[in-house]
Amino acid sequence: MLGKLFLAFCVAVLLVGGDEYDNNIRFSIYTEGKSLPSFFNETTTQHCDKGAKFSIITHGWMGSTAPWIEDLISNLTVFRGGCTIFMNYSYYSDTINYAAVVVHFQPISNLLLRKLNQLKSEGVTGDQIFMFGFSFGGRLVIDAALNFGTSLIDKIDSNYSL
Repeated sequence: MLGKLFLAFCVAVLLVGGDEYDNNIRFSIYTEGKSLPSFFNETTTQHCDKGAKFSIITHGWMGSTAPWIEDLISNLTVFRGGCTIFMNYSYYSDTINYAAVVVHFQPISNLLLRKLNQLKSEGVTGDQIFMFGFSFGGRLVIDAALNFGTSLIDKIDSNYSL
């Protein structure tokens, strides 16, 4: 009996944990100069052309408001076109304690992987996707892309070194 209760508790924690990240991480969508804040479960392609190029940006530790983000979004919109998605996980990353961010790495990466799979289910192919991650965000991009599938993402630019 105790084992069944423990198993039920573990499943409940996993379910709540997923909702926690869904609710605390924002995916802002930029297309044709417009910004559309988005929650995870919203359909991404309702705001974007499914046949267009998609760019996904992730910031680094304590970097959710870095000036380069706006510049990169603007440059991607102008020169690449299509739809740019900015993954903002500042709820977890904007703390001086790096160790407090690292414990959330896998759930954040899993959410990014789920976003990639959501795009795929909406008809977006990997050869339409460019991913950019800075530092901790670079680790997230690499991990999610590897779990999405080897050589499926068109291009990845990661400012993260091992």
